[in-house]
Amino acid sequence: MSVLRRIGTAVALLCSLAATALAVVLVVVPVLSGSVPLTVLTGSMAPVHDPGDIVVVRPAAAEDLRVGDVITFEAVEGEPRLITHRIAALVGAGGRPAFLTRGDANPVADPEPVLAEQVRGRVWYAVPQVGRLGGALGPHRDLLLVGAGALLLGAVLLDLWIAARRRRTTPARDDDAAAPTSSATAHGTVALVP
Repeated sequence: MSVLRRIGTAVALLCSLAATALAVVLVVVPVLSGSVPLTVLTGSMAPVHDPGDIVVVRPAAAEDLRVGDVITFEAVEGEPRLITHRIAALVGAGGRPAFLTRGDANPVADPEPVLAEQVRGRVWYAVPQVGRLGGALGPHRDLLLVGAGALLLGAVLLDLWIAARRRRTTPARDDDAAAPTSSATAHGTVALVP
């Protein structure tokens, strides 16, 4: 295998492993854990979570949440618009648990307390800037990531298999067999040994 081919195979393998790891982190782990990957759209949580980052939000019970946790919640109970901010204080609202939240980059806390019913979960982990790629890939991002990782990995494995088959079917070059050697016998005659 030539040096350029080996470099190409190594690069393709690294790309396929990166795509596969990304698919696992953004698709498989969230599905298995009941979490949800969400793209950060604004700079309210900068520099911890910048626009384009993906945060994976894991369900959490209200009683398990503490000051300092970053949570994702419905802006208005029952509406789909979500906000991800840090809990600044634990408060009560009408005898129910509630949270005072604030974006790290915002100078003041959010105007309304967040009720426990509005909380979707706590941020478990984040993947920087991958949301920009997801936006470019469109609504089928997860399928495309998994497919790209599988396709690249399959191509690399096929290439390695073909190279291995070539090595098995190509006769080995034996320089010693090409040049006859001589040896002397007891009678002084010379015999060629292949």
